[in-house]
Amino acid sequence: MKKVNFLKKSLIFLFMLLLFLPMTGIFRENVNMQHIAETENRQIYAFPKPEPLSKSFYTGIENWFNDRILGRKDLISNWAHWNGKLFNVITSKEIVKGSDGYLFWRFATDTMIKDESDKIEQLNRLNTVCKNKDVRLIIMLAPPTEWILSDLLPEEYANNDYTKSVNDFHTILKNNNIEYLDAYSLIKNDSLATRKEMCVKNDYHWTEQGAFVSARALLDQLNISDNIKKDTYYQTEDRQVNSYTRRIGIEGNTIHVNIPWNDSFIHLEELPKEHVIDYTNKSLANRVEGQAGETIVTNNDASNRLKILVIGDSYWSAMGKYVIQDTYQVIFSHNIDIRDSKKSIDVAKMIDVYSPDIVLYEKAGHFFFGYNYDGVFGTWAPLN
Repeated sequence: MKKVNFLKKSLIFLFMLLLFLPMTGIFRENVNMQHIAETENRQIYAFPKPEPLSKSFYTGIENWFNDRILGRKDLISNWAHWNGKLFNVITSKEIVKGSDGYLFWRFATDTMIKDESDKIEQLNRLNTVCKNKDVRLIIMLAPPTEWILSDLLPEEYANNDYTKSVNDFHTILKNNNIEYLDAYSLIKNDSLATRKEMCVKNDYHWTEQGAFVSARALLDQLNISDNIKKDTYYQTEDRQVNSYTRRIGIEGNTIHVNIPWNDSFIHLEELPKEHVIDYTNKSLANRVEGQAGETIVTNNDASNRLKILVIGDSYWSAMGKYVIQDTYQVIFSHNIDIRDSKKSIDVAKMIDVYSPDIVLYEKAGHFFFGYNYDGVFGTWAPLN
């Protein structure tokens, strides 16, 4: 009898342990926050505003809890891995198979701008701040692979018209007297083979070839394109990519990247240390006159003294190496700073501190379209 009672108690204890163990992740929020930032490029869901009569309130609680489950990273990874490894089955609802062996992210296929009016109003506020400080503002949406290679998407996306979506957005900017750079149109009409060279396969980023085209167009728009127009050759580099494949449990792929270069270009690592200041390091953060988190690159060999403040994202890592070739100084700040959160992205303050001539707001197009207002501008300080 004692053995039966012990067994019952053990089973009850085990059941309660299995029930409550995942909930302990609530106390380890930062672990999941970093994983979500690195794999999904978004912020962790905050607890929703209490509205018991609203369906969105309960969806918000579910999202909040799911983001904090203990072992979330391993659960997702292992489930996808073994289904992909053993059965070659995509269990993730996020990833779809297209043509020519390409994988695509469903989220990046949106053609509608979520919370459009609120986002446009924020860009208007940004434009007003820049005008009041006599600074030129340029908006650029960096196109994801899903837009650039839309002809390889599965048939269910055949009617997605990214040209119309991007043109409609730019028309709105034009009607609001906001300057923009149309990065998508620079690429969309190239041959399929060329467009493939401009995208990272099984990832939403562009390669240096895609970034180079937009960098050259930006420098043209600023009338400072001396070096970037010189004769170009390519340096080849192999890279391992697993952004999409790791979500479905299959091995990553190696891509061959042809990096545009010319003899007048300077590698960032060749610049004097005092010309590349990275304030993203927490140990340096308290020494910044402005706010922690900026990276400042100075090119004293540039033919101008133009300063560009870039409020951008990961696309800039490929593009920035070209823009600095013809620019005196580039100050970069992540536009939501998801990995090392600042108290706020205070653009007005950064303008006051760094006195840029240009502010470039660069945002991945699919994130600007797909995330709600808070997901895009939620960490920004008020623009007054």
